[in-house]
Amino acid sequence: MKVFGVSESDSNRLMGRDWLWLSLICSFGLGSVAIQAGWILALFGGYLFWRKGAVVIDPSLRQMWFWLGCLAIPALLSLFDSALIGRSGRTLFRMLSFGLAAVVLIQIPPSAPALRKVTIGVALAVIFFCVDGIVQKLTGQNMIGNTLWSDQFSPARITGFLGINFAWVLMVLSPWLFEGCRLLDGRGFAYWLAIPLLFAAVILGGSRASGLLLGISVLSYATLIGFRLGMAASLKFLVPVFVSLLGSMVILAMNPELGDRWLAVMGIFPGGAGDVSEILSWRPYLWDAAIALFLEHPINGVGIRAFGVSSEALIVGYGVADHIPGRAYNWSPHLSVLEVAADLGIVGLLGYAILLTTLVRWLISAPMVAIAPGLTALMALFPLGSTLSLFSARVSAVAWISIATALAFAKVASHSRRR
Repeated sequence: MKVFGVSESDSNRLMGRDWLWLSLICSFGLGSVAIQAGWILALFGGYLFWRKGAVVIDPSLRQMWFWLGCLAIPALLSLFDSALIGRSGRTLFRMLSFGLAAVVLIQIPPSAPALRKVTIGVALAVIFFCVDGIVQKLTGQNMIGNTLWSDQFSPARITGFLGINFAWVLMVLSPWLFEGCRLLDGRGFAYWLAIPLLFAAVILGGSRASGLLLGISVLSYATLIGFRLGMAASLKFLVPVFVSLLGSMVILAMNPELGDRWLAVMGIFPGGAGDVSEILSWRPYLWDAAIALFLEHPINGVGIRAFGVSSEALIVGYGVADHIPGRAYNWSPHLSVLEVAADLGIVGLLGYAILLTTLVRWLISAPMVAIAPGLTALMALFPLGSTLSLFSARVSAVAWISIATALAFAKVASHSRRR
């Protein structure tokens, strides 16, 4: 019997392929590793595309290229009058490279028996990342000696193995943790170990934006499994989530420095105290600049990844340039939907809306094995994302490779059902 042209007797080759898949997904948290892996896959994918032109009839690849086109076409249109045409061109080229990377991932998927093991393996890796980060926070260094990272904006920040965006990575990978726990232990006991560790790591990581998206990830996963598997499955997941949330409140109460940072957001509500802009790390000024640029360039925006240089005069005029880390070249609106609006205009917003809407609709009916990578992509692309630039190399690598992974997993599952 053959599965995607590989006989069952080739067990060693399949095992090697499955380990490569597990390594690829775990690399999502390692930043530059995932980015470089994307380029290598793109080169190999270009070769496969040249040698096997018939891949264009693969419905999974056509779906991938449709979703990619939702942002790539607006990005192309933004090139004509981009404020930073060189960077816009490079960003578009990198985006298109993921279409070639998808050729490899969808044409050479993991074996059907390995889908469950890969998902559980990624979940265990996420647990390891959580424990490593917590150890670093408590002792000052992680398991290999990496120390806490500090600068004038972020004192004593967890990095672990994942870098300065520690909490964001855990949030994005959280669907793998949830689904891996469900597959590992149908009674739900695994949730009680893993979810408290995840919440503690994100809380200690100090990223409030990532904490918000973790809540959205939890609700999205609970809704999907409730719809697919029934309310009992959803409640089995939500009860330890609720208990972990209460435990997080205890952590904040016992750590005034950390608690003050998280609870400061209460000051933005009516009756709260404090300057809203300062509480939100000066993001409102970036949001105002993004809206202003969108109104000035409503059709195709200022160009993909050109927000920083385009907004510099506005930010300097607001008098807050010294409060925003990094050079203006690397600034972003710190809100994904506004980044699309400023960089790509109305055309980009329309493509972004089509991408998100069709991705959610696909997830609702996709095989269960595709839920973890599909939700990972959705969290990376979520409109309220405010940690990293939506079009940055790190977010792009995670988002588009996750989409290709979801399509590859769904293809394997569908093929297995037809056997």
